[in-house]
Amino acid sequence: MDKKLAILKILSEKPDGVPQSTLAKTLRISKSYLSTLLRDLELQGLIYRVRIGNSYIVKVVRPMISTYHRVYQRKKLKLGIVWSSEYLFLASFAKLLKKRLSLDLEIIVYPSALKTTTALIRGEVDAILSPVITQLYAYALAKELIIVGGGASGGAAIYEIKDSKSETVASSELSTMDVCRAMAIHKNIIDTKDTRYFHEPDEALRIAKQKKARYMVVWHPITESLRRIADRELVKCGDF
Repeated sequence: MDKKLAILKILSEKPDGVPQSTLAKTLRISKSYLSTLLRDLELQGLIYRVRIGNSYIVKVVRPMISTYHRVYQRKKLKLGIVWSSEYLFLASFAKLLKKRLSLDLEIIVYPSALKTTTALIRGEVDAILSPVITQLYAYALAKELIIVGGGASGGAAIYEIKDSKSETVASSELSTMDVCRAMAIHKNIIDTKDTRYFHEPDEALRIAKQKKARYMVVWHPITESLRRIADRELVKCGDF
């Protein structure tokens, strides 16, 4: 059995944790090798260690046990991402995943941050890259979500279409764009609170082309199209 999976199985049976020294004896591996395995599991957000005196108690993050087992059984990590151009590092990540964990990477693209995060809750994917604001909203509904680390940032902006047929602002829901929209209203950068939410990039472009919203809050690469459609870029979301 894979040693990391064995560690997680042992810890899952001991909710109060297991001394690190006990794990080494149980698995019949050296303390240095165990430390390397535990460090990897910590980086993946699967376990944590509590120091008591001169020893460590190792505890598991319970919600990830079934996911970890599923991933290792099929030797593949299913990663959900939002349709974007901000993930140039994924090629390097795939190579690292293969080298360190002998896992293949399968990328599944979703049209919005909300749909990406919902896919994780439903168990369609093992992990996701989505805006932290979306994950925090989702955490309120599903406490099993764990934020492991950062992925990408930047690229979103607000555009104005002056001769629009509506004074609304269009944005994706429960996302970084939604926070950007709220900040722009609060700072009087845009002068409307009437909001229309789109659910995928094509819908956002249709709204802009048909001039059904005065303000568009979008991310890259949709911003490239909005530069041609809109009259001006009001503000970059990263400026808030």
